[in-house]
Amino acid sequence: MLRRVRALLETVQRDEREPVQAFVPGWPWGLLARAMKWLPLRWVQKLL
Repeated sequence: MLRRVRALLETVQRDEREPVQAFVPGWPWGLLARAMKWLPLRWVQKLL
């Protein structure tokens, strides 16, 4: 059990040191914003 805890702690510490890069594309949000502006809200709710 102690080995598992140590391995888990090493993994967490290693992950904290590595920089994390996240990418969220902007195009779906632009389409959704336009849909919310021009379409009835019930149609937009069905899209989600």
